[in-house]
Formats: sequence, structure tokens, C-alpha cells
Amino acid sequence: LRTMEQLIRGVRQATGDKPVPVLVGGNAFSGQADVAKQIDADGFAPDIQGAVVRGRELVGLSEGA
Repeated sequence: LRTMEQLIRGVRQATGDKPVPVLVGGNAFSGQADVAKQIDADGFAPDIQGAVVRGRELVGLSEGA
């Protein structure tokens, strides 16, 4: 998890004033949704379908857009 946290920190530094949402999830985080907050991710999704829904929410897109 330390490597993941460093990666997220690097993304945040690289994007500067144009931040991008960072999602984590899948099998690596199975049953550990709370870990996303610990490593400073913006969200968690258990699978690809959930990632699409959560990603759209994070960038302000509605379901029909």
C-alpha cells in the first residue's frame, strides 16, 4: 500500500492545478474499501462497472450524459 500511496501522491504533484480523480479497487482492495481513504484516493469501486459509475460521479457526469 505504501507504493500505491506514493503513486497517488506523484499523480497529485504531476497534475498540479489540474487535479485528476484517482480511483482504486478490484481484487487488490477486496473487502477493504476504507483503505482508499487511507492512501488518499478519491474513490473506491469493487469492479469495473462500479468504477465507471464512481468515475462519472467524480467528474460530474450524470448517468444520462
